[in-house]
Amino acid sequence: MSPIKLYTPREFAARVRVSLSTLRRWDQAGLIRAGRYPNRYRFYTEDHVQQVLNTDAGEDEPDVSDDYGTHAERRSAAR
Repeated sequence: MSPIKLYTPREFAARVRVSLSTLRRWDQAGLIRAGRYPNRYRFYTEDHVQQVLNTDAGEDEPDVSDDYGTHAERRSAAR
């Protein structure tokens, strides 16, 4: 039995072609939950990769813009 491949957030972002901030937003919104080491560092598995790639292949992409707004919307709301 081969060991499970664990990805750092940076490796995972590169693998699924999204930014690190997108991963954080997805995690905060509960769309994809990173695993956590005891020191609270995040990690991802091949199951997470498949979850994202399956979303891209046939389902709607997770939309977190309603929860967080665009950068311009957040900036104007802060004024």
